[in-house]
Amino acid sequence: MVAPDHEQCWLRADPAIVAAQLVPGHTRIVFAGDIGTGKTTLLTGVADALVAERVPVEAICADPGQPAFGVPGCVSIARRCGRCWHVLGMVGLGSLDALRFRLPLVAAVRRLPRAPECVLLVDTPGAVRGMAAAELLAALVATVEATAAVVVERKDEAQSVLDDLAVAGATVVRVRAAAAARGRSSRQRRADRTSRWEEHIAGAQVHELPVAGLAVGGAPPPVSAAAAWSGRQAVLVGENRETLAMGELLGVDSGVVRVLAPRFEVAAARALIVRDAIRRDGVLTTARPHCEGGRLAASAPAAAARLADWGAGSRRSAGRAFVAELLGGPFDDPILHLRCARKRRSILFDIGATDRLPARVAHQITDAFVTHAHIDHIAGLLWLIRCRIGYPCCCRLFGPPGFASHVANLVASVRWDRIGDAGPRFEITEVGEELLSCWELVVGKQELALRTDGVRHEGTLLEEPGFRVRAITLDHGIPVLAFAAEEKPDLARRPPGRTTTDDDRAGTGRVVYATDLADSPSNRSRLIAFARAARTLYCEAAFRVADAALAHATGHLTTRACGEIASAANVRCLVPFHFSRRYERIPAEIYAEVLSQFPDTAVPQGLESARGACSPARSGAARPHD
Repeated sequence: MVAPDHEQCWLRADPAIVAAQLVPGHTRIVFAGDIGTGKTTLLTGVADALVAERVPVEAICADPGQPAFGVPGCVSIARRCGRCWHVLGMVGLGSLDALRFRLPLVAAVRRLPRAPECVLLVDTPGAVRGMAAAELLAALVATVEATAAVVVERKDEAQSVLDDLAVAGATVVRVRAAAAARGRSSRQRRADRTSRWEEHIAGAQVHELPVAGLAVGGAPPPVSAAAAWSGRQAVLVGENRETLAMGELLGVDSGVVRVLAPRFEVAAARALIVRDAIRRDGVLTTARPHCEGGRLAASAPAAAARLADWGAGSRRSAGRAFVAELLGGPFDDPILHLRCARKRRSILFDIGATDRLPARVAHQITDAFVTHAHIDHIAGLLWLIRCRIGYPCCCRLFGPPGFASHVANLVASVRWDRIGDAGPRFEITEVGEELLSCWELVVGKQELALRTDGVRHEGTLLEEPGFRVRAITLDHGIPVLAFAAEEKPDLARRPPGRTTTDDDRAGTGRVVYATDLADSPSNRSRLIAFARAARTLYCEAAFRVADAALAHATGHLTTRACGEIASAANVRCLVPFHFSRRYERIPAEIYAEVLSQFPDTAVPQGLESARGACSPARSGAARPHD
């Protein structure tokens, strides 16, 4: 196993050297590395060096998106014969995204046949950063019982996964990527993947399978969304879970699934796996999750309840400075992701459900603004901390009074004895009505340290060229913050003859975020003034009007209050969210109630019927800003 500080000697990316270092001491070896480091080339060279010594070699390709051999969307095992890979078996995954479907991928690898007399090399997906990559690599080591892991790096980009590999039981060997190693462009990778897929289905025929009695797994669109099935990759599975064939769906109609696939025994098919690999415009790529989610057998209302493709209703441009996107669905823990235009930089409002936030984004997060410390608004903080281990830049956190101790207590609940000097740094600011207090915390190194106290502020928490972030305090039984990200106008570039307007002073793009607040006169007046003329207001609508008493008891807004606040503030667009999960089966009714008060409400694709359910007079009213 590797030493905790990972300071052992590096090897050159020379297949003969790596083979001599590892074999015969290790006969099951995992190869890891980022895209473009030459990881797969090194694995192939090691295989050739072993074959030259008459050592039998097999390899598993666990990268369904860019396989060295086999079919895209699968995991495969092959024997090295001469200078070629001879594929011995494959298990279909139905996805090109190894990190999103890492548990099914590991299960697929486990089902591949292996010859015990062969040295086994495992080619992993090109990802070594973040929690998802660490979990996948460690799981692959455990699954194939690897005793060594070759990690190919340009610098130290894989630092965060080394401990996980060691804990999984692998001796870690770090290899410096060859200077000549170059990654192909995403366009080239897509073209190669598509070419492989077209070779696979060349000469295929159309098969028709009845839905009745056919188990459907993975992440298929609902049967009602026939167009969403066309072009998706299909895995046909037999009675013993073996992959019978990989094909391409042509559609589903009248209880029959039509699939283009190489010849297989249709009667032997017991299950169909459909995930997100799809051929669109002739290119094999990854499909966005369908808005209705669910499984093939799910009814339309139940399927629509999850609103998986929430991005279609929540992603909003905010002028030239940033784009805002509410991650997850309206029933999920809240997290608003602000991506700064033309920069690899992200800002978060709340840190709730992070499962839809790629781990690579964690290093791009410079600031996170948290409304309050209830678990659904801060649960993702441990994800952020873990993903930033080994990343030196400080991340700023902002929250209400007492927030610093909440963060420190959350950090203290975990043992950090293995990270050494790699602990991430945070600057934590508590935002009172008039005063700020600033603290510093280095995970694994020091206790919470007060830096400044009692600094007066006028609502602005962050101000930089191009934009600023402001806050106000609202009431939820405890103090909660609402935030506004405002694009600052470049008055110096104003066209000649144009006068300065209120919109110029306020910023051409302004996003306001407010959740978990009681429907009180004070909260309403403060939020309406704060959100006045905003481009987009993200506002909670926790309860239906019929459950107003419950909203009052828990300090939340109703759908009506949400719409009335947006209307009084004259915002351009309202994105309601943070719905109570009791309404998961009737999302259209929630949107209809909000729309009855504010017609310019973003409605996710698939729920447009909610507009017809709102008041015709109200929904046809013109807005002053139109």
